[in-house]
Amino acid sequence: MPEVRLEKSQAQEKGVQKEVIAMKFITWDDAVSIIRSGGVVIYPTETCFGLGADATNEKAVERVFELKKRPKS
Repeated sequence: MPEVRLEKSQAQEKGVQKEVIAMKFITWDDAVSIIRSGGVVIYPTETCFGLGADATNEKAVERVFELKKRPKS
């Protein structure tokens, strides 16, 4: 499958301070596996991108809040 990577040096030039995340096209089975293991997936919708995670997994929910830069409250 095609894969897109943002290398660390490019990330720093673009002002990204968090860890570098490899982005790649995945199958639905891969997405399910990532979500079941506590990860977060990003997917396109008709108007914007959505975040998918297991809402019953506290760590996954915390990660979504972190990615969206939202307060925990």
